Amino acid sequence: MDSLSLPLDIQRPCDNTPSAARRLYLQKLSGVRYLAIPEVDDTYELTPTYGSSKHVSAEDLTDTDVWEQLH
Repeated sequence: MDSLSLPLDIQRPCDNTPSAARRLYLQKLSGVRYLAIPEVDDTYELTPTYGSSKHVSAEDLTDTDVWEQLH
């Protein structure tokens, strides 16, 4: 696994929505890939391969100058 790969089998606590869609995003400015996990109120927890998680709104993720949805 290369340093920019994000394992998709990350163990997460049960969030009462087991079928919640998880998406992979590339932050274009840093080159870091984040797994986006839906939270309440139209926000997402972004979990990188390494480092601290971030919390963003769905609107933030639509900024194509910053984010690219990989799948």
